[in-house]
Amino acid sequence: MKAHKILSAFLAAVMLLSICVTGASSADKKLPFTDTPEGEWYYDAVKYVYENGLMNGTGDGTKFSPNTGLTRGMVVTVIYRAERSPSNKFTGALLDVAEGQYYSDAAEWAYKKGIVNGTGFDEWGDPYFSPNRDITRQELATMFKRYADFKY
Repeated sequence: MKAHKILSAFLAAVMLLSICVTGASSADKKLPFTDTPEGEWYYDAVKYVYENGLMNGTGDGTKFSPNTGLTRGMVVTVIYRAERSPSNKFTGALLDVAEGQYYSDAAEWAYKKGIVNGTGFDEWGDPYFSPNRDITRQELATMFKRYADFKY
């Protein structure tokens, strides 16, 4: 039930924030997800985020995983894609974000822009991001607030 509430809030927020994104694709793409049948409460939202390039599914892209919790890496990636994936030179600014992960550029970009602050620091003051940890509602709201501040 908690995953449904967070997914609902996340999808609603993504749809609202994406209004800010100009030039979003309106091409009608067939959903490739085997776990997202038409008629489900989330179908239209999933279709929207897929058609607008905000979410691509999980694993090999044949599943959307609507009953799986959202991770911090997933959320920051959606925000990054809402900005049309701006150019970002990966420098390893976050200790637990390795180059080449689907969220690598997004997490570092968001950190550099102040959209995320990280989840803690090592003894030298270098930040952790915890990309694979499920996001809390508080963290989700904070990321969206900081993104809105960055955007406007």
